[in-house]
Amino acid sequence: MHITIQNTNLVRGNSIVKNEAEEDIYFVKGKLKIFSPTRKKFINDAQGNTIYTIRNKWFRFLFNSAIIKDSQGNKMKLKTKMSFKTFYTLTGAGYNYTVGKNPDGYGVAIFKDEQVIATFNKYGSGFVNDRYNVDCANEKDVAMVAAIVIAVDNISDKNKKDIYSN
Repeated sequence: MHITIQNTNLVRGNSIVKNEAEEDIYFVKGKLKIFSPTRKKFINDAQGNTIYTIRNKWFRFLFNSAIIKDSQGNKMKLKTKMSFKTFYTLTGAGYNYTVGKNPDGYGVAIFKDEQVIATFNKYGSGFVNDRYNVDCANEKDVAMVAAIVIAVDNISDKNKKDIYSN
């Protein structure tokens, strides 16, 4: 299944997740960046129910990380990994996800129990018009994959802010 995650509002960090038929499947609502230093975002389904909440970790030591909280209250931490093959690991709530280089070529892959479940590439200017094209192997993993991609985007935006503010 192919999905697209497209930023729609630079100030809030809102996005829309669309399927290959260009139908909206998830809506990402962010808080105003001035009121949310952790860049808190809510992934809502078509009925408006929040299925994931994503925010950057408040205090950090050397590396930025993000917290993903599902609708049942389970918290997972997406943290930077010091490796050439793996960029991030997701720990907590019985999940075993990693984000790293795509073994089949260009882009980034999301692994679940060491099996590739999704690949994604970033398109756009990287400042105003972030867009991610995501290919997901299984339809039941789409919500989690979207949450991981948005958390990775949150961390990379925070890293860019840290670089440019120095």
